[in-house]
Amino acid sequence: MMPFYMDETISEHARKDKEDNSHITAQKSDGILSQVNPQIKSVLDKKVTTEFNFYDNQIDILTRGFPSPISSTALMYYNIYLSDSIVSNKVKHYKFNFFPKSYKNITFKGHFWVEEGSWALTEIKASLPNSANLNFVKDLEVHINYEKLSDEQWFYKTQKINLKLTINKKEGNKRKKKTFDVQKLICYRDASTNDLAPLAEKPSSSYALLNTEASNNKIIAFRHEVAPLDTFEQSAYKGIKQLKENKFIKVADKFSAMTLNGYYNLGKLDLGPYFSFYRKNEIEGHRLTLPLRTSEKLFKNFMAGAYLGYGFKNKEWAYGGNVKVMLPTKKRSILSASYHYDYFDLTRNKFVEFIRENPYQQGGGNIISSFTSEVPNPYLIRNRHVDLSYEHQINTSLGILVRPELNRFYSNYNLAFEQGNQSLSHFDTYNVMLDARLSFGQDYDEGFFSRIYYGNQKPVFHISTLMGQYKLPVEDGKKSGYYANVNLSMKSRFNMGPMFLKSMIEGGAVLGSVPYPLLQMPRGTRDIGSARYHFNLLHHSSFASDMYMSAHLCLNGGGVLFNKLPLIKKFNLREVVSFKAYHGKLLGNHNKVMKIPNMLQAPGKEPYMEMGFGVTNIFKCLRVEYVNRINKGAYFDKFSSSHGFRFRIEVSF
Repeated sequence: MMPFYMDETISEHARKDKEDNSHITAQKSDGILSQVNPQIKSVLDKKVTTEFNFYDNQIDILTRGFPSPISSTALMYYNIYLSDSIVSNKVKHYKFNFFPKSYKNITFKGHFWVEEGSWALTEIKASLPNSANLNFVKDLEVHINYEKLSDEQWFYKTQKINLKLTINKKEGNKRKKKTFDVQKLICYRDASTNDLAPLAEKPSSSYALLNTEASNNKIIAFRHEVAPLDTFEQSAYKGIKQLKENKFIKVADKFSAMTLNGYYNLGKLDLGPYFSFYRKNEIEGHRLTLPLRTSEKLFKNFMAGAYLGYGFKNKEWAYGGNVKVMLPTKKRSILSASYHYDYFDLTRNKFVEFIRENPYQQGGGNIISSFTSEVPNPYLIRNRHVDLSYEHQINTSLGILVRPELNRFYSNYNLAFEQGNQSLSHFDTYNVMLDARLSFGQDYDEGFFSRIYYGNQKPVFHISTLMGQYKLPVEDGKKSGYYANVNLSMKSRFNMGPMFLKSMIEGGAVLGSVPYPLLQMPRGTRDIGSARYHFNLLHHSSFASDMYMSAHLCLNGGGVLFNKLPLIKKFNLREVVSFKAYHGKLLGNHNKVMKIPNMLQAPGKEPYMEMGFGVTNIFKCLRVEYVNRINKGAYFDKFSSSHGFRFRIEVSF
């Protein structure tokens, strides 16, 4: 099979003291999926071909944690045996072989050498067993040599990584496998003595050392040179170019890009986002939407988009649009304006765009939910909205957003607006939203006016504030007031060997007495789809709070239990445990501003909690989970189910 992605890079790297300096001098790459080639390269560069530090307890590859065979917890995962020894330069070295205690675990097999006395690692060769519970990875091998510097410190001499990704890991003579190889070789050399003698184990004549000047400070440097392309490599690039013209490949390319950014390219226009095409609720019934925007093939630094939707039950149109301009500044800066006249869930999180910040997470969290609504949501509120936004990236870790907004909220037969004996048709708000994003240098890819963020081991914080004034169209009584909503959210992923924990914690407060649509309400579902940041057993409406905190935790076992069970271990299943909790208070006298409907109530003293137990990686793409409400009693039965099975599409390595 022809590889679908190739990349060759000439780069120069230098390290002085503890500071790195590197730049690419030449690069050639191509792949059959033109629209996702940048994402493929980014994943390989940032998640695969990284420097492996086996002194860490675990090594992160493709967002999964691999226990190191020389870590403090190595004996939990490996059987290690002394197999050989040798004397080199009057120093004795020992060889140890290591093997996984279970070949289904995400662990390495191989050997390493250590120096007697210092017991420093001098060489390690590690590969991944083909039977490991890791999707789409057929082969993974790492080979590292270390050398001692003049100050008795050890550093990389060479590092070589071989990786083969495949759709089908099973061997077979009749079935061809779609695969591509990733190879990376890194050479390091101590140049403090200006001794540029060739490496003892120079892997190829195409690798040469940088000629650096001697100084008191150590400079470790290398240059990676790619040899001229041979006939096979030339034919491979030619084959990729031909495949890119194939009609099937072009369609596959567009659908692949749509899974990342939510849009299907139609040339100078993009169709999407795809999660807006269809929805169902009690007010609109079946709702179809046609969303379009200009693509980057038309303008690189300007985008205009609009959508038109129609509800077949209420026979009403919904519409909206936006424009965005990338400003000519050194740091990423975007100026945008948007308008809509549409229905939204009453419990829609006002800060959801900061929680679901990746383009492919902007929907309800599960496509299954769109078609399995057991009870369509009756609590939708119509909103006329206009805003002007300025977004600026201060540095790699900190970004800010400023957004003045105007809103008009309309009442309907399910959501009445009442103050005293007066029925109100609408109320208005004038506010400013401020948001600061702190991510500690999280990796990302630049899309067309969007970013695709890659998970890491460091938390991502959003500190958001919504400040403004509301106005009610009343003849007498309270007509207006000022308010603020302060919100803090944190998302994180923590690898624990083969297991990993995902979490999202959110909390905040609404300051001032406000109309009830401005209060915070946890979002529930009435379908079989498992929502990542919604509550899976709550009804469409339940609590209204002005002080609140919620937690969404999910522990993926990576197969630590299923890998040990006969027969079951063949299916590469993974255990999953989830926990969701919500706790709030209603302290202000908001009924004086607008009567709170009966279906919304103040939270009780006991936090609402639900826990799920399930299986994921079914056919590599399906998760099934049994969710049970921890709280018991008639009080919680009023606004939530006691238990149920939930499903979601979930794909990971």
